[in-house]
This record gives sequence, C-alpha cells and structure tokens, in this order.
Amino acid sequence: MMVLTIIGILTALMYTFKFDSLISKLKSYNIQNRTQAKLNAQAGLTLAIARLEIYKEAFNYAQKNKQVMESVGLATINKIWEFPLMFPIPLNKKAGPLEKSAIETFEKNSLLNGGMNLTIESASHQLNLNLLRVSKLEQLKRIPPGTNYGAPTPTPSATPETKITFDELFVDIMEQTIQKRRITDDTFNRQYSALNPELLIATIKFYVSDRGTDIGPFSNQLESDFSKSKLTPKYAPMSSISELSLLPHWDDNLIKMFKAEFTVYGQSTLDLNKFSQNIIRWFMPNITDEQIQTYYKKKNDPAQPINFGSKKDFIQYFAETARAATASDLEEKFKKFEALDVRFSSAPQVFKVSSTGTMDNAQYTINSIVYLPSKATAVAPPNQESPSPTPSASPSGEVPEKKIELENPVVLEMNMN
Repeated sequence: MMVLTIIGILTALMYTFKFDSLISKLKSYNIQNRTQAKLNAQAGLTLAIARLEIYKEAFNYAQKNKQVMESVGLATINKIWEFPLMFPIPLNKKAGPLEKSAIETFEKNSLLNGGMNLTIESASHQLNLNLLRVSKLEQLKRIPPGTNYGAPTPTPSATPETKITFDELFVDIMEQTIQKRRITDDTFNRQYSALNPELLIATIKFYVSDRGTDIGPFSNQLESDFSKSKLTPKYAPMSSISELSLLPHWDDNLIKMFKAEFTVYGQSTLDLNKFSQNIIRWFMPNITDEQIQTYYKKKNDPAQPINFGSKKDFIQYFAETARAATASDLEEKFKKFEALDVRFSSAPQVFKVSSTGTMDNAQYTINSIVYLPSKATAVAPPNQESPSPTPSASPSGEVPEKKIELENPVVLEMNMN
C-alpha cells in the first residue's frame, strides 16, 4: 500500500513538473515570437525610410529637369511611397504558374521570418498649430536696422494684402466646422452652446508663445485659467498633438473633431489631394453633402481617380466640373493662405508610417510620423542664367518660380504597441 501511495505522489509531482515546464516553454516561445514580430516591424520602418529617400531623390531630380517632371508627373513619383507592402506576398487567385513560382522563390530566399504589413500615407494636408507661436526673437529679426527697438513690432502673421492672420484663419476653419456640427448634432449643440473658437485658438497661442507675449483680449483670462489648472505654459512649440488634452477649454471630443485638420509637424505645405471635408467646406461654404460625396467617390475610383497636380486643377474641378464655387472665389481663398506663406502641392512632406510585424500569434505595430525637410530655391526663367536670392521679375516681366529641394527623412514621432 505504501509503495502505491509513493508511486501516486511521484506521478502527481511528475505531471506538475511537466505542466510547469510546458508553461515555461510556451512563455519562452511567446517572448521569442514577440521579439521577432518587433524586429519585423522595425524592418518595415527601415524599408519605409528607404522608400522615402528614393522618393526624395526622384522628386529633386524631376524638380531640376522640367522635361522629366512633365513626362513623368508627380502622380507617378508618389507611387514610390504610396504602394502598400505585405509579406508574405498575397497571391492573386488568377495568378499563373510563373507568378506563383516567382513569389515562392522570393519568399524562400527572404531572410524575413514571419510577416510584415507596411503602409505610408500623406499627412501634409494638416495645418501646423505651431504657426500660432509668437517668438520675440523672430520679432526682433524682422525689425529693420536703425529702427527704434522700443516701438511695437508687427505680429508674424499679419498680412496687409489679405487682412488675415493665422489666428483668424484657424478660427475661421473651426467656426465653420462647429456650425456644421451644431446643425447635425443636437447633443453637441447643447453641450457646446457657449463654445468660443477664438478662446480655443488663443489658449494654444498662449501655451506655445514666448513668456510675457501679449496674445490679445484673452491674455488675463488665460493667465488665470492656467494658474487654476496648475499648468505652466510650455513657451515653446508643441511636439505632439496629444498636448492639447492638457490645455484648459480643450477636451477629448474637441481634439477628435479637429484632429484631421491640425498637426504640430512640418512646414506650411498643404497636399491638395488630401484635403479633409472641413478644409473643403472652408474653401467652398456653399458646397453640398452630395457634391462632397461625389468628389470622394471619383477621387477613390481605382479605374480613374482624381489627382490634382496643382491648384489650377483643384480650381478647375470644383468651379467647372462640380460647380461648387466660382473660380474667382477659390482664387481668393488660395490667396489668403499664400499671403501667410502657405504652399500648395501634390508632393507631400509629412507622412504617417504604419509598420506591423507578425510571428505566429504575436503582433507588434510601430506608428511613426516621418518628415522630409526642405529648402526653397528660386528657379530662374529660361532667359536668366541663374536664380537671384530674392525672386524678382526678369527683363520680360516673368517672376522666377519657387521650387523646393527635399532633404533626408527624419522620424519625428514613434508609437509602439
């Protein structure tokens, strides 16, 4: 009897040790798979940066060679980064033996263990909130030599030609968005009946501008609001859009509503092909929902998508095809942006990169913001030998066109999970 009891105890201990060892083995496999998935995601991000470097070289070469730009076009150059990448490569049902064999050979010779999904999207359609910042140093730089330094200096965004500032531009866009939301959402209308876009923009300006800057009629109120919130203004540009959640008067609902329009990255360049509905409504206040739906339907048509190569194409479509506004009204809207040195292009400079690595059941995702800095160069007309430092009219009255030269990509933000 004692022998049987000992055998039973030893058997129970054996199964306990076996179960514990199996759990430990599964844990080690999970850690190994998680690590491999992370390496695959990092490989995807590295590949994305390499593709953007190739895009930079192709864009700069086309900028310097007018014939290349005209024959190739920006839409073709953008395909360098637009095309998503998946590994293992999904096989089309209609693929023939040659295609199947080529894919199998590629995957067999690949060093990547597991899977990867990489997407790159343009994020150059958003307005940079840091443009609201007032820097005392920048103000001093604009004072001409010999000027009385005690005299007040103009704000950086003042433009006598259009009588509009960045503050007013942001407020104008927000007001139209809020009014549209109030008409369609009764709950929002009740909850935010006293919402003041001017105060929201002034809060951001107070947060990012230099200490002691007079931001207008809300200065004293915001001093008190920040003090009550026990929050010290940053007195520097924002580094993440999530900083808005720290500010008085801003909540998660408002941040979500305006997240598609605003960013804290990049220069003042807007991608014509990525305008959100709210930006389109700012350009054309009388545009109908049906016209907007028709535009996005045509834009996303895989057979013949709409692609704007310049603001001329944008104006031509909405004035002549969609008939949502007049060409003169759209020109006036563009002039308001351009007077603030906001440039329009179909060549993006800010990108959202999402790289997901997989290994068995493990998954690891890296979401990044990648920026291609640029420097402006004046391109001389054909009858001028070289561009002048400041664009000026040529003898024939032609003004040199301003081009940009892209530089190496920089990762500005990275979120991993």
